[in-house]
Amino acid sequence: MTQQLFTVRPNQDSAKESLLDRISSEKDALKQDLLKNGAVLFRGYDIKTPEDFEDIALALEPGLQNNYAGTSPRNSRTKFVHSASELPAFYPITQHCEMSFLPTAPRYLFFFCYVEPKDGGETPICDFRKVYEQLDPKIRKEFEEKGVRLIRNYSGPKTKAGNDIFQLKKWDELFKTTDH
Repeated sequence: MTQQLFTVRPNQDSAKESLLDRISSEKDALKQDLLKNGAVLFRGYDIKTPEDFEDIALALEPGLQNNYAGTSPRNSRTKFVHSASELPAFYPITQHCEMSFLPTAPRYLFFFCYVEPKDGGETPICDFRKVYEQLDPKIRKEFEEKGVRLIRNYSGPKTKAGNDIFQLKKWDELFKTTDH
């Protein structure tokens, strides 16, 4: 199912400061739009650096966290901005619920294209609330009654690196410790 996403474009001025002003004056409405639509896209603004993007993200959510607990190899660009993945471009990033294996998944996710890909490049956005609504009611009931249990197995510090996209980080890298 394809639908148009809620998109905010510049009225006239596309400068970062213009977007920051708009966020400041329309923050409650933007959060309502996000709740209603599942995503808000800001297009056409002059946001060029990770620092610019961090300013926008902090304006939208001053309580940003930077304790990434995901499995994909990422590099920090600023305190709150990381690369999406350091995998080669030919690796697909399939549809997923970001860090859904945590007791509390992130409330907000922010995406920004810093380096435009030479070929292709896309970030599919899916409102998983709608996916859930479209599940067979019997299956939804089973999930609600029984819950979901995720088991993740990580390789150890001495494991040789491979090309398995399901074994991206070792447990010592993920948890930043070598304590057993």
